[in-house]
Amino acid sequence: MVMAEKGGNVVTRVLEDRKQDKLFDAIEDKIKTGSTIHTDELRAYIALRDNPNYIHKSVNHSGGEYVAKCGATTNELEGFWNLFKAAYRGTYVCPCVEEVSSPILWQV
Repeated sequence: MVMAEKGGNVVTRVLEDRKQDKLFDAIEDKIKTGSTIHTDELRAYIALRDNPNYIHKSVNHSGGEYVAKCGATTNELEGFWNLFKAAYRGTYVCPCVEEVSSPILWQV
C-alpha cells in the first residue's frame, strides 16, 4: 500500500491483503483526521465515504477515468509504483517483494 501527501512524503506498507480492516488500520495510523483521501474504486474503500474522520474522493480506473470531475486522482501514486517496479525489475530476480522493498524504497 502506498500513501502520499500531495507534493510531500510517501509512506509504504506491505499488507497481508487488501481487505477493508487492513487498509483502514494503515490509513488511521498514518493519515491525519480531516484529510482528503483519493483512492481508486477498490470496494474496500467504499466505507471511507461514511467515515466522518476523512473526506473521500475516488477515481474509476475501470471506467477509463484517471482524474475524476471532483478532482480525485491517484496519478502521483501510480508514478511512484512505476519507479518502484522499474527499480525492482532492474535489480532483483526473485519475486520476494517484501524482502527487497526496503532498500528500493529508500532509493526511490
